[in-house]
Amino acid sequence: MEEGYLFLAGFAPAHDETYEKVRELLESQMEKAGFELLRFSELNLEKYPENTVLDLLQLLIEEKEVVKAGLEIEMVTLASLMMEAREKVEAYFAENDLITIAQIRDMFATNRKSAKSILEYLDTIKVTKKLGAETERVAYR
Repeated sequence: MEEGYLFLAGFAPAHDETYEKVRELLESQMEKAGFELLRFSELNLEKYPENTVLDLLQLLIEEKEVVKAGLEIEMVTLASLMMEAREKVEAYFAENDLITIAQIRDMFATNRKSAKSILEYLDTIKVTKKLGAETERVAYR
């Protein structure tokens, strides 16, 4: 049993041709979007059934290739992009005490919705934490 899943001994999810094609499809869209994070509904599923894509997306999340960001609106992006965001924000905190959604928006040349989701993700991994106001964060220490 692994995080709510029950597997037979020795079971591993198949990384078949469908998995590889859907992975490439999703990763290329997320890479192209950059820090303009995507909702699942914004992804182009091409010819693949929604349930298949959802299952494979969940697998990519469990394999830590993709992360969910945001609380109100759940968005998805590449884990590598969120690692880059983490590094930039940690570097920012080396010189500053406070960061706002507007500063995140400008730092990553994104929109407010994505900037908020990036900050919410950074809250969940304990890089930032709210400081009273919804739009302000400090380093998690």
